[in-house]
Amino acid sequence: MLTRSTSLAGLVFLLASSASAAPPAANTCRAIADPTERLACYDRAASQESVPAEAPARAAPPVIPTTPPLLPAAREARAAEPTRQEMKALTSGRIAAVRPLRHGYFRLELENGPAYETTVVSAPPPVGADVRIRGTLFGTTFFDIKGWSPIAVRLSRQQ
Repeated sequence: MLTRSTSLAGLVFLLASSASAAPPAANTCRAIADPTERLACYDRAASQESVPAEAPARAAPPVIPTTPPLLPAAREARAAEPTRQEMKALTSGRIAAVRPLRHGYFRLELENGPAYETTVVSAPPPVGADVRIRGTLFGTTFFDIKGWSPIAVRLSRQQ
């Protein structure tokens, strides 16, 4: 019971102190009947309260550099988009050679030039098998071979 009465007394004190803290200009403005004059009185009172004696000088906000646009020479140097035939060549091929590496891993060389190394230990795929190269969103590359489970590989040599 003592705690409840203490809390109630604190609440009453808080309300009384906030009511007495109202600026005297607000009381005088409240008495003005004309709405435009009353608003002007409130504006004057607010500007007098909010303006500090001397405002400290603020530093300019930092300038965030933007990336410059590509120069025409750089735009021309950019590689052109591959055609559908080129994309098919990049995402498919035929195994030309299977070279054993240590501990059950293999290097798979394709006929069109690139070489891949397996990243999991598995049986080597047959030479001459057609593969479809599939990349995932997380960067893993798989060889899909008909009749085989996907083989996880990484590129070791490009054309």
